[in-house]
Amino acid sequence: MNLSLRYDIPVLMFYNLDFFDWSENDRQDVLELVQSLKNSLESLGHPVIPLQLEDENVPMLFNGYDPNDYIVFNWCEGIPGMPHSFGKAARALEELGFHFTGSPADILELNDDKRQIKKTLIKNHINTPPWTEFNKKEIANIWNQFPSIVKPAFEHCSVGIDSGSIVDNIQELLTRAEYIADRFQQPIIIEEFIEGREFQVGVWGNEKIELLPPVESDFSRLENPRDHICTMDSKDDPTSYRYQQWDMIVPAQLTEKEINQLNQLCLNAYQAIGIRDYARMDVRLRNGIFFLLDVNTNPYIGPECGFIQAAKVAGYSYGEFASQLINLAWQRRNSLN
Repeated sequence: MNLSLRYDIPVLMFYNLDFFDWSENDRQDVLELVQSLKNSLESLGHPVIPLQLEDENVPMLFNGYDPNDYIVFNWCEGIPGMPHSFGKAARALEELGFHFTGSPADILELNDDKRQIKKTLIKNHINTPPWTEFNKKEIANIWNQFPSIVKPAFEHCSVGIDSGSIVDNIQELLTRAEYIADRFQQPIIIEEFIEGREFQVGVWGNEKIELLPPVESDFSRLENPRDHICTMDSKDDPTSYRYQQWDMIVPAQLTEKEINQLNQLCLNAYQAIGIRDYARMDVRLRNGIFFLLDVNTNPYIGPECGFIQAAKVAGYSYGEFASQLINLAWQRRNSLN
């Protein structure tokens, strides 16, 4: 992305800290991430003010800050104590008149429901695994594609995904669906499980959209095929077997033809959904065909994650990556003034 960057744009770094559901270690991890990004931006010249959301009162947090003077770096994953609310946090920013990094509230709210994302992909002829919404009375008559994966419809970051998510028959499917229903109290998605290589693709930009080098999830050290999925513990729990054996390959080794096919799939999804600034696409490759598994319009961007590692391969430091997003929001603000 070749923006004419300004490194003096003042930034309000908006993030949430949850004293309802998070452990002390979780909160400390977030504070360290915020400090890391703040330091990276300030080293380039951006003045940064962290704003920590601890309750639902977003207007009070932003009281005294003029929307004309700042860009908000929206790193808020939701309103503390209110599940599935990162769209609501963005909506509050819009109502206050702030310009912020990332997608608008309506796109974030759309992304909160995997069913609606799947429908949007299919409507736009974007290849995604066959799926259905779970209905206990009808599922045995309408579903026969195994192995399948069972997912809660409203969760992200692999919440609700573990080795038991993959099922091989209707009885296993019913058992897993009952567990998900009891645990999460929300609709359930049944999807054909695509056995193959898995990739993360960072996409960013607006008028000019750039695709970062793909990152491959390396499952080769995990003997059980049911462990060949990105689970919550494989990402976040250093003590877990899957975390210790799972790795990333950056960049993924693909042919030029495969790269072109993968990039076109991700670009089509980015545009069809109406994503703004940046997103991460999760994709699998089976028998020469790419399947879009998931779209993340508010992806994790800690310094160690695949998205940032791909940005480094493309020539961007952590601070430069974040500054690009700030400048995108700044250009958007100026175009409207």
